[in-house]
Parts: sequence; C-alpha cells; structure tokens
Amino acid sequence: MATGILRIQAFAARQSSPIEGVTVNVSGDGFTATRLTDAEGNAADVTLTTPACALSLDENNTTQAPYAVCSLVASKPGYRTVRIQGVQVFPGQVTLAQPEMIPGTEEIRDPLNAPIIIPPHSLFTGNGGSGPTPALACVPRVLDRVIIPKNITVHLGRPAASAQNVTVSFRRYIANVASSEVYPTWPEQALRANIHCQISLALNRIYTEWYPSKGYTFNITNSTSYDQYYVHGRTVFDVMVRLTDDIFNTYLRKTGTVNPYYSEYCDGKSVTCPGLKQWGTVTLANQGRNALQILKYYYGNDIEIIRDAGLLHDIGKISIPERILQKTSKLTDEEYAIMKTHVENSTKMIRYLPDMDYVIPAVVGHHERYDGTGYPRGLAGQNIPYMARILTIADCFDAMTAKRPYKQALSVEYAVNELEKNSGTQFDPVLVKKFVELIHEGKISIA
Repeated sequence: MATGILRIQAFAARQSSPIEGVTVNVSGDGFTATRLTDAEGNAADVTLTTPACALSLDENNTTQAPYAVCSLVASKPGYRTVRIQGVQVFPGQVTLAQPEMIPGTEEIRDPLNAPIIIPPHSLFTGNGGSGPTPALACVPRVLDRVIIPKNITVHLGRPAASAQNVTVSFRRYIANVASSEVYPTWPEQALRANIHCQISLALNRIYTEWYPSKGYTFNITNSTSYDQYYVHGRTVFDVMVRLTDDIFNTYLRKTGTVNPYYSEYCDGKSVTCPGLKQWGTVTLANQGRNALQILKYYYGNDIEIIRDAGLLHDIGKISIPERILQKTSKLTDEEYAIMKTHVENSTKMIRYLPDMDYVIPAVVGHHERYDGTGYPRGLAGQNIPYMARILTIADCFDAMTAKRPYKQALSVEYAVNELEKNSGTQFDPVLVKKFVELIHEGKISIA
C-alpha cells in the first residue's frame, strides 16, 4: 500500500509568523483527521493512502489520477476560516499546506470564507505547458541587467480578461508553478530541468517588460495560452520547494545573449511544441542525463545556465578583524571560531539587500562538507543546497589557485588533484567530476 504525507504549518497572513492553536480538520475518501498547531505553527503530519507511484510515471495514464485528494479547514477564534479543496497527495511525497490566517477584523476583497479550490493536476488533464514563444522582440525599457525579483505580480486569467492581480514571492510563485505543471514523483534531474524552464520563462517576461510595455499592470498571467500555470493559494510539494530554493538564482540563456531564454515547453502528449517536452524529461533523466543535458537536448547546445550567487558568499568577512583575515600562520581555535561566523554574518547582510535573498541557500551552505563535518549547520550530502555544493567547489578551487597573504598560488593541476582526492568527503562527487571536465574542456580557467 502506497502512502503520502500532508504537512501543515499555519501562518499569519502577510506577516509570515507562525500561529499556535489553529485547528485543522482534514477529510478525504473515507477518512477524517484533526490536528492542532503548536507554537511554531506546525501540526502533526497526516498520512494518506495513495495510488501506486507507477501511475505518475506512466505518460499513457489518462484514466486514474495518480494522487489522493483531500480537503482541509483551518480555524481559530478571531481569524477567518481557511478552506482548501482538492489538495493533492502523491505516493512517497510530502504535500505542504500552509494556510494563511487573516484576522477577522481585517478587510479583504475576497468573499468571506470563500474556499481555495485546487483543480485536477494539469499534467493529468492535459491543459498545462507554456504559451508559445513571443513572435516579436521586446526591448527592456528600464532593466539593463537580469535581476531575480523578490516578488512577481500574476494576472489570474488571460491578459485582457477581467481578473484579479496577485503579488506573491517569486520563489513561492515558481514552487507553485512547478507543483501545478509536473509530478513530484519524477526523477530529480527531470524536475530540475522543468523548474529551470519555469524560472527562465518568468524572468524573460520580467526582463523584457512584456506586459507593462503593452499597458498592463502585471508581470505575467496564469494562462497557459500565454504564459505558464499558476494556481493561487494551492498547496505545493516539498520537493518543489527544496529544488526551487536550490536553483533559484539561475536562469537559462543562449550563448552570446543577455536576456533570459523564453523556454517554451509542453507535456509532449496531449500538446506538442518546439520546446521542452515534460514527459520526455522523465525518459532522458532515466537514461542518466542531468538537467543541463536535458535542456541542451531540447534547446540546443548553446543553452547555458547562468548563476550569480558566488559574488556575495563571503560578504560577511567584512565583520572579521583584519588581523585574522591577513594572518600568515595557522589560526588559533579562537580565531577559527571567529572566522566561521562570516557565513551567518553574510546571510544577515544579504537579507537587507533588496531582491537578493534568493542567494542565501547557496551562501549559508558553502562551508558545509559532503560528509557532514562542515559548518555552520553540519549538513551532509543532498541536504546541502545544490547551489551551495557548486559554490563550495568553486570557492575551494579559487582559494587554491589564487595568491593569498599566507600562501602562493597553486597550480591548476594541484587543485584538480585536491578536488578529486576529497570527492565524496568534502565535495559532491558528481559535481567534482563535472567541474573537472569543464576545466579540461577549457570552460573553467584562472585569470
């Protein structure tokens, strides 16, 4: 028997602070459960019986939904009741329900206690994918470089339709689109390829100011005839949140261009298109291809993934005394303890930089070790954010091949040997192999 988990955390709307004492009633096919949130806003997990995982991996399955469906009602005296219907729980996966509790005295535009209704998954119904590649170019009026925004404004309908505009965190927007477009049971590299597309398509709309240039007051729509699918208020899947956090500071670009690539995609079954085929990513991932290889398969070998977290990872070192930074001999235990504080200091500083908090997962983890002996949190393996694992390798390579006050620059050959020697202990072995390949191909070099 297959099972999945519904995980609940209640928040105060617009404040993101947890709320204690929220009663959450969950009901589904033949079952009910009641949970109460604690001081952290968390409630005990609800385990649901689900269909077999094979259904969500079968592109020809059009008859049986590959997930269990339930509803929840979150209530607390003094707050408006939150009702969410159509919650999807997949086998072996965690669905995150985060009801936003609004004080009863606060005026809101939405009808009192109107439920959030999550429609059947778009991949199952065959109405997902993205809008076609824009036929006309659009020159940015304001932006001169690509910026990962903190928020995005979504029009809940076709561009000219009379529909609500909602402004949400860009990070939450992408996790929502990913949860609405593809199944969480898919191989990780397939999911990463799809999320890269979703990020890049949205950033293309923002960078080109596609809708504002036409007089609209939003950045993107939730219509798949024009853009990509977003279901306001829906529950999301934990794996989509985790992967979004890992690759949030990335976008796709064609070599020699500046703008984020408009990464058109479709399911490849009920809908065809010139771009990425969602079901095809599963096949390619099962063949052993990584996300970039999958993206190159569909968009060409000149597609590249752009990242910009590295520039801020050591900003916290400005709080470290110069005598420690410039010391030529081994640091004492006390000095090393002070040096390690630069990671947390970096994240504290970045939180005050507008629209840059997306780099925090990479920054906070760049001194973690693959074997779990790093700092500041002792994370290990896949629990270290993906971008942090990349940054760790790049940071150490730079440290070895650059001249420092306490040492001469080491050769590239020596640095490569050290990376390979510490593969699987300090570094992610898969990423080390790829990093070394890029060095041998001449795509990574020292100035």
